[in-house]
Amino acid sequence: MGGNQSFSKGERLHGKDAIEEVFQQGKAIHMHPFKVLFLPKDEGQKEFSRLAIVVGKRNFRHASDRNLLKRRIREAYRTNKSIFLDSLEKTNSKCTWILIYVSHSILPYNEIREKIILTLQRLTNEYEKVNK
Repeated sequence: MGGNQSFSKGERLHGKDAIEEVFQQGKAIHMHPFKVLFLPKDEGQKEFSRLAIVVGKRNFRHASDRNLLKRRIREAYRTNKSIFLDSLEKTNSKCTWILIYVSHSILPYNEIREKIILTLQRLTNEYEKVNK
């Protein structure tokens, strides 16, 4: 799947129950400016990875700022997601996860992209440890 650079609706984590499940049972990784909560899944999920992106209202009062950050994060993830997806496909495992932006400042796209790449690499390592 390495060539597919879309971020389709099926890849998005949505629904109160699904998101609550990750918050309650998921494992956490902190990599500034992100906090990642992830939960290995077995059944009932077509996509290898489903992701929700969260930018808190507490840190960014204006919706335009939150939306700007979410757009930057989505784009960085979309273009680099193969880092994580390739390892999921090799092991035929599935994962739901939430990417939470915890910084109090709006970072430029290039910085967000670099951090997303590092976060995806770390997530791949952590996920392989948990899924052994």
